[in-house]
Amino acid sequence: MDITQYFLSLLGSDSVTTNWDDLQKLGSDETEDLCFPPQWAVAPKNTDQVSKIVQFCNEKAIPLTVRGGGTGLSGGALPVLGGVVLETKFLNSI
Repeated sequence: MDITQYFLSLLGSDSVTTNWDDLQKLGSDETEDLCFPPQWAVAPKNTDQVSKIVQFCNEKAIPLTVRGGGTGLSGGALPVLGGVVLETKFLNSI
């Protein structure tokens, strides 16, 4: 199973993107002139999915960057090594 298929089987198609336009947006924030698009963006819905994503990326040595709202001004959540952006948009409850 390839990487994209793994994420799709774990999360479903509504939580995985490889669309270039989406990835470019996720590769930047409010920092001027910086863009580091990832290869995948995933949006887990629960902590079990987060755990499986982190474990998978660790086993495959895939860079993983966690992203919140993308409003930062320092570039701190930019995926400078590519890999996977883990979006927290569906993780909205305690």
